[in-house]
Amino acid sequence: MFKIAVLGGGNGAFIAASELSLRGFNVNLCEVPEFESNIQIAKTKGGIDLEVKANTGFQGGFAKLNKVGTDIKEAVIDRDIIFTIVPSFAQKRFVKWGAEYFSPEQIL
Repeated sequence: MFKIAVLGGGNGAFIAASELSLRGFNVNLCEVPEFESNIQIAKTKGGIDLEVKANTGFQGGFAKLNKVGTDIKEAVIDRDIIFTIVPSFAQKRFVKWGAEYFSPEQIL
């Protein structure tokens, strides 16, 4: 199974991280330090409670995450795939923030 990092702390990042975890992937979630409050509940619980309101194809439930935090090195260092799920204006920031830790073997 692939090891995955999801960078971001908004709705898109949460749904991606929880769905991938519920499908059996080992997932880290990372947000920039000044927006740590966005991921605080997931950090405290060690995962995300995904509640599905309609028949969307998502299964719902508690999605246990491997790591949740604001240390990008810790989030991406051993990951096979890295998703950056942030608005377009923030993508450059995340790429610059993690550039020294990304490796050519990773899929970004």
